[in-house]
Amino acid sequence: MEQYEVIVIGGGAAGLSSALVFGRSKRKVLVLDANTARNRVTHASHGYLTRDGVKPELFKSIGLGEIKAYPTVTYVETKVTALEKIEGIFTVQTDNGDSFASPRVIVAAGIKEKLPAIKGLQNVYGSTVFPCPYCDGWERKDEPLAIFGNEPWLIHYVKLIYNWSQDLIVFT
Repeated sequence: MEQYEVIVIGGGAAGLSSALVFGRSKRKVLVLDANTARNRVTHASHGYLTRDGVKPELFKSIGLGEIKAYPTVTYVETKVTALEKIEGIFTVQTDNGDSFASPRVIVAAGIKEKLPAIKGLQNVYGSTVFPCPYCDGWERKDEPLAIFGNEPWLIHYVKLIYNWSQDLIVFT
């Protein structure tokens, strides 16, 4: 089983940034990435200085190019299926049957939306349905917007969205 100083699970902005810093520190780093980023359905990524509005695939391509400049960083496209810590060492297993070990693991796998069971919602996710106001609020500013939810935090979310548009309909 190959040993690394750091294993990074996730090849998005946080994971690649971590790998870049460790690579620049001459640490032996492994990045494991399932390549199923949350933003893969969007047309542009926002909120990253010098890259605001860039297509997600270009953003990732630039990041991969930067980490590959460091010979101590290895990138593998694979899904992590198990993570276990025994006596201070993490063992990571992947869907292609490989196992890796490291005393340090960074889980930068992001989040995955749990969309409500509304027929057709998945088909418009990322084109007319947006879960992150900080990612897409500017592009929807001053437009009529609908908010779906029924959790206790909904009123706080409505107040947040109101900053971008005061023309709101709330569905509970």
